[in-house]
Amino acid sequence: MNADKYSTLNVGHDVRGSINIYQERNEAPAIGEQLKVAVGITTLHTDVLVVRRKEPHGPLDWQFPAGIVKPGESPWKVAELETIAETGISVSMHEQLGMRVHPVTGVEMHYFACRYLSGSPKNLDVNENRDCRWQPITSLGDLIPIDQIFSRVLEYLNGCVCGTLEP
Repeated sequence: MNADKYSTLNVGHDVRGSINIYQERNEAPAIGEQLKVAVGITTLHTDVLVVRRKEPHGPLDWQFPAGIVKPGESPWKVAELETIAETGISVSMHEQLGMRVHPVTGVEMHYFACRYLSGSPKNLDVNENRDCRWQPITSLGDLIPIDQIFSRVLEYLNGCVCGTLEP
């Protein structure tokens, strides 16, 4: 890569190291076109695993464990690895729930239902988060504005509460 042709956007870091996104100096693509984030939706009975950001981003304070997908990485694997790295909860990907461009951040989000395997929630990523816990699905709206949650995630969580889907 010719360093003179590119500028670096530092978009933050995840638990696996710093992320640098390169763009051509004369182009200004939207951040959402450059970034992919994998999100793990992990349930245990009628609770869902959530983490609290160290620094809220507007109305976004609590979220599901997530990580930036680097080039060549599998989004579902990132969802698994980030869940354990951030919370200590071991999971395996169960089902792909879908993809959307996040309405607040403009980032391309890939959502995966993850099967709980073991562990108790611990905030293992103190650089990005300040808390993690199991939240009753029925009161998830107390932490995350319902209108900000991807509709397919809501459908999946509703199925977990009603017993119509396998968590």
